[in-house]
Amino acid sequence: MHFGYKTAHGITVLEGLEAVRHRPTMYIGAEEPGRSLRARLLEWVVDGVAHDTPTPDEVRVLVWRDGAITVAYDGAPIPIEPFARPVDGVAHPVFYQFFLYLFARGDPFQRTLSFGSVLNALSDRLVVSTMHGDDRYRAVFSQGLIVSLLARTSCERPLGTTWLTFLPDATLITGDALTRDDAAQVAERVMQGAAGVRVSVDDRTSEEADWY
Repeated sequence: MHFGYKTAHGITVLEGLEAVRHRPTMYIGAEEPGRSLRARLLEWVVDGVAHDTPTPDEVRVLVWRDGAITVAYDGAPIPIEPFARPVDGVAHPVFYQFFLYLFARGDPFQRTLSFGSVLNALSDRLVVSTMHGDDRYRAVFSQGLIVSLLARTSCERPLGTTWLTFLPDATLITGDALTRDDAAQVAERVMQGAAGVRVSVDDRTSEEADWY
């Protein structure tokens, strides 16, 4: 069930991501020959990043062992300033809105990061990192929920301004773990519709994803 409320800025959001988990194909598209749901989910994320504002010059896809994927890019970081929730009066960072709520009337931040809530709902584990200055702000999500609150650490070698590492929920997102070739096909499709954005693929299948 969805519960709606308005933020202090009058933005209407829908709380709860059960609908995405019940019918994932309504959001990312159905499986078809040559395009598994894992490929669909990756394309959903990469296409959203490629159309962010400001538009990144490059989106980097890292394919890890055991099916984990990282999507990294440079551009505007995910905002971390607080917003007030009138439901309980507790201030939460804007960061959470991108991954915990569906926007009822489009994206109020003029960003295309609305894919974040769908990615959370369909991931067994999702680690989101965004850089503000020399500090990395990181939170962990799973199956539509948050499991580790936003935390700040120093970071000397960021993968980008923002990067998302996720493992699809195999009970919902079927298909074999994506290979470099699978990711390269996704990259080609996204570049056809996102003029000027380069999507590169890095094969890290000999390594485990850096979840930390």
